[in-house]
Amino acid sequence: MAYNILLNTKFDTNWNFINCKYENGELVSNYKVFGIYQELVLPDICKLYLRCSYFCVDLNIKEVKIGIQNKDVLNIDRKFIKQNKWQSVSLIDYTKQEKIKVHIIFESNNDINRIKIKEPLLVNLNKINRSTWLKIILDRTLAFNEGYEYSNI
Repeated sequence: MAYNILLNTKFDTNWNFINCKYENGELVSNYKVFGIYQELVLPDICKLYLRCSYFCVDLNIKEVKIGIQNKDVLNIDRKFIKQNKWQSVSLIDYTKQEKIKVHIIFESNNDINRIKIKEPLLVNLNKINRSTWLKIILDRTLAFNEGYEYSNI
């Protein structure tokens, strides 16, 4: 059983794109702030770990933010982008309700942007008995696993 609880980790469906579109493994945008999100309904309130990898194609993207939204509150972690290197950004957060949104947001200096993203990972830490682990240890030990895919017929 997969421990990644995101739907469609290939970004084909179930993701909502804000000011951007997904083409050939890249987010392409004509805005300074753009991103993607996915809305999920969890079976119970838990402690979550969220991570995503990215590669900056354009030099004008300055910051990436990753977050989990509970009701109207978006808890984020941010990272400044290094050029020509795959990086990842991660976050640990407690859910306060079953319905959440997972966000990945990028900020840029220019209007035309391209960034590669891959391997989004959302893990219920209570379910895999790692709720007391530090984020830096989880970054190194949790391998990417494909998420769930559903086709509604």
